[in-house]
Amino acid sequence: VRILDDPFSPSQVGIVVIDLPAMYGAKAQEERRKGARIAKDFSLKFKFGPNAREQEVITEALTISGFVKSNKLSILNVFWARVRSASYFTTLKPWQKINHFPASKSLRFKNKLALTIRKIKKTLPEEYKGAYDFLPDTYILPKESKRFERKRKCNPKQMWILKPFARCKGRGIRVLSHDTEVKEEGVVCQYVMNPLLITKRKVDLRLYVLVTCYDPLRVYLYHEGLVRFATSEYNTNPEKFSNIFVHLTNFSVNRHNKDYQPNTEKHPGFKWSLSSLMQELTSRGFDHKKTWKDIQEVVVKTIIAHEQQVVSRIKEYGLSRSNCFEIMGFDILLDQDLKPWLLEVNTSCSLTRHCPLDVKVKTKMTCDALNCAGIPAFDATAELKRGDLIFGDEKRAETKSKRREESGDIKMESLGAEELEILRETHLENLRRGGFERLYPTPQNCKKFSRFFQERRRANVLVEKWMRLSEEDRMQIIRKNDI
Repeated sequence: VRILDDPFSPSQVGIVVIDLPAMYGAKAQEERRKGARIAKDFSLKFKFGPNAREQEVITEALTISGFVKSNKLSILNVFWARVRSASYFTTLKPWQKINHFPASKSLRFKNKLALTIRKIKKTLPEEYKGAYDFLPDTYILPKESKRFERKRKCNPKQMWILKPFARCKGRGIRVLSHDTEVKEEGVVCQYVMNPLLITKRKVDLRLYVLVTCYDPLRVYLYHEGLVRFATSEYNTNPEKFSNIFVHLTNFSVNRHNKDYQPNTEKHPGFKWSLSSLMQELTSRGFDHKKTWKDIQEVVVKTIIAHEQQVVSRIKEYGLSRSNCFEIMGFDILLDQDLKPWLLEVNTSCSLTRHCPLDVKVKTKMTCDALNCAGIPAFDATAELKRGDLIFGDEKRAETKSKRREESGDIKMESLGAEELEILRETHLENLRRGGFERLYPTPQNCKKFSRFFQERRRANVLVEKWMRLSEEDRMQIIRKNDI
């Protein structure tokens, strides 16, 4: 087990280094382990929760880094869950990590996502409402059936797409014309009729977003992603509405098409890398850097819209700041003008590796996400044997008490111990980000995005003020001794 100690507070519990598989070479491994110490006879445990299919890439990343499986919840370091039961959160110790935040249903269910975006738009001044126009016009059926029918009659040529609330892999999705009868419940979205086409086919992007904390908010986006193809040429003829290979890009759907071309080492087939798409856009004369920036804004604004619900639950469950992290799959569609449209957010995105490109992207992305999230190097088995569980409920209660007392102006020259800890976490986590790019907070965008938060939280304001300082002044502050 390799451990990175906190250079600012050596007495603090360190972070476990998540190693890379041998395929990435010795040089990459050495860079990863730089500054880490080796801890022998150190026990680290992980477990997959009920209904959580064991993800090979997770098992691989944790096992090569010194973790072993255990069914004993009290000594787990990492709990990989699918079902977000409240009991999973309320029983966590401060040193334990779970791969979800509470209240994530406000993003993962398509109806909840629409309501979340609507809610934040209502709170914004009129001049900022357009900042959230990246979600196609959406109606929740049957509750909003009458509104939908009125809208549909206004533009008979407009196509619509019906999606079940909580199903995945393209199940139950169908394209609607102006007179298609709709009886089932679900969300019906305005169909983007001018999508970007590659080889005359519709494509969408699967991007990997990592959130490590909501208070203060820290959001990352992986530099590489997947471009998924519909396997039949795009056509808006109503006779083609029932052809799912024309309108859907899901791998689980399109692999059943007789024309499907798999991704191999020699041929990309119907799954490209994000970097390959950006090269294609550049060859067409597009500014792919602007497109990437627009996509980043969609990600940050979506997470901010969801932030208040998560923070409320974190406080309700008494979670520590570092208990949770989440890898999300953002599905983005680009239209012919390269405007990004948010299709959905998958908070339990597939990490299964079906092809060489999946191996290349998902393996390192997962290792980098776990490394960035920072798993405390805490040997609960040894601590329990000594009867000295120093990272227990008492510290958790103390942290909750301190948070309730927070008030007043923030003076950077006289920060308290917890405030310094937040800034150090922010700095050190960014050093471990690997192939992720921090989207928020950055010195360039703190002020820009602050207008979208429904509440100005003290921790966010603290980080924002710190970010506005010069790099020299930022480092000087976090090198101070705890007060």
